[in-house]
Amino acid sequence: SLRSGGSGSISLLHSDALARYQWQSSQGSGFTNLNDGTGITGVTSGVLTFSNMPLSAKNRRYRCIIRTGGCIDTTDEVLLTVCGTLLSHPKDQTVKQGQQTIFSIRHEDPDAIFQWQILSGNAFMNLLDNQQYFGVRNDSLIILNTSRADSGSVFRCLSESHGCMDTSKTALL
Repeated sequence: SLRSGGSGSISLLHSDALARYQWQSSQGSGFTNLNDGTGITGVTSGVLTFSNMPLSAKNRRYRCIIRTGGCIDTTDEVLLTVCGTLLSHPKDQTVKQGQQTIFSIRHEDPDAIFQWQILSGNAFMNLLDNQQYFGVRNDSLIILNTSRADSGSVFRCLSESHGCMDTSKTALL
């Protein structure tokens, strides 16, 4: 797993120091040979290196063809998961009693999953959609009909993108 924009590598060892390598990738339509280029290097070595991986690279499979002597072998496939990240955090809000307000975040992964929370005592608790809170599983939380009791409430949002979790900064109402 890598964060979008992140770096990493896949490596393998072979007992033949003269072995030749060719890395391949597939995103569901068969494997094709890789070439060194944007974000990928080492395609003919034992170490395939990734840099600045885009979110669009999620769920690509990689394998290596190894040629040694007269033999050809293919490694098992490795699945690369690229996770998105938070692009913005909720901002503190000041509203008049009885008004509604919205806390929002932005995430680069359109498939990200969200959960808004409120600080209750010393711990954060998941919010549920109800008569006051709407969109608790979306990137924007709507709070309807605010009251004095809501003043000082602290909110945050959890997000999940392909197995990577993020927690937003907190915002004060």
